[in-house]
Amino acid sequence: MTVLNVHDRHAVLRPLPGAVTAALVHCFGNDPHPTDAEKEVATKALMDLRDHQQWLACSCAGADADPPPLMAPRLREGQIHVWRHGETPHAAACPFWVEASQTEGKHEGPAPAAVASATAGPWLLLRQPASDGSAPTPPTPGEAPHSAAGNVPAIARLLFTALTDADYTVVSPDDIVTARDQPARSRLKDSYAGLDALRGREVAPGLRFRDVGCTYLPALPRLLHTMSGLEAKFPANLRPQGLFVGIVHEVVKVSATEGQLLWQGGAENRAAIVRVRGSVKLPGRTTGQQGPYWAIAQIAKPKGESRYVVVNAYAHPCLSKSVLLPVDSALERDTAELLLAQMAYWAREKGLGVKVQLEKPLFPELLEDGTVCHPDFILWLPDRKRILVETMGMTNDPDYLASKARTHPRMRQLPGVIALVEHHPGDDPAKLQRMLTAIVARSAKAR
Repeated sequence: MTVLNVHDRHAVLRPLPGAVTAALVHCFGNDPHPTDAEKEVATKALMDLRDHQQWLACSCAGADADPPPLMAPRLREGQIHVWRHGETPHAAACPFWVEASQTEGKHEGPAPAAVASATAGPWLLLRQPASDGSAPTPPTPGEAPHSAAGNVPAIARLLFTALTDADYTVVSPDDIVTARDQPARSRLKDSYAGLDALRGREVAPGLRFRDVGCTYLPALPRLLHTMSGLEAKFPANLRPQGLFVGIVHEVVKVSATEGQLLWQGGAENRAAIVRVRGSVKLPGRTTGQQGPYWAIAQIAKPKGESRYVVVNAYAHPCLSKSVLLPVDSALERDTAELLLAQMAYWAREKGLGVKVQLEKPLFPELLEDGTVCHPDFILWLPDRKRILVETMGMTNDPDYLASKARTHPRMRQLPGVIALVEHHPGDDPAKLQRMLTAIVARSAKAR
């Protein structure tokens, strides 16, 4: 009999009731055949776990398994599902067991089509013997020419993959607290806990992120110090290297060939500064941008040197220190704050009583004809219909407006799109609020 326990990422807290376990097996096991009642039980259980930032631990690998096979609740496109962590696989006789080839690099359950351009395979990108930069990844066969993803450096694509895997690209109204004229803040006690999902990720043959990576900038100097002791773990054909993925609060350009990553926080307002030997790349639309940022940094020993250093980094803006949704610009921060406030209003009983999710897609989608579409934001409705929201920035640029005039009609052809709405940050916010509320209300009434 399958036994599932509630897990807090550190230890087992309590067993899950047998009826709930049976419902989860029937909904998400290898032979799904749930009843409507079991779907309701499984949904309620997973939502409760998600609200308390807890996971499921399966006992199939035995009492000595450390960690046990873990599964995290994920809310994606309005549907709750489970995501199996590969650090300890399920036993072959377990109903949650799947072949590694079926899950490598994939989400389980409904996953957005926009992850099609995510980094596949090893995450350690630096080549032998001394190439400290990660060049843009060549287009894969069949990829549409001039796609947005194809022009992004490999290190940035890797960050986008990590953020998608760790579920930082989607926010639900249950995740946030909003107040009039105040920025949204996370309801979660530890909004950084999602990075734990990366620890068991295999980043190269025989190496996991927990072996050669860290997610806390103040801990990065220690990783630099210990990297020499990890060299024996690397395959002979792989250059020893490490990774940092996490939040930084400021990026400083020291010179044309050197930068710094800064972190500041905690009860004592501690600060950490990490030197980057190479440049800190930023997306092109971040001129004058303020932190915080999601950052990824590559660690290696430059040719002819004996010490490990940060050889280059990429930083991408996120909404705030509390709500870690990635955004592309300061203007998109305005759009995201407005959308989060509306989502909270729609979810209230005195509002519309409708829970809408906000997604920031980090990878483009392809239409059947190969056309690349990359919406700024997606509002997912409970019936899996969606509203696209585009932040209109350079409205004085004729080329920019002409480009939007071409791409917006194509975006409306994406599956499930019921509307595309433009947000002009200089406009009265109430205009966008009324427009979106009308669309959501019509959709709710039609269900």
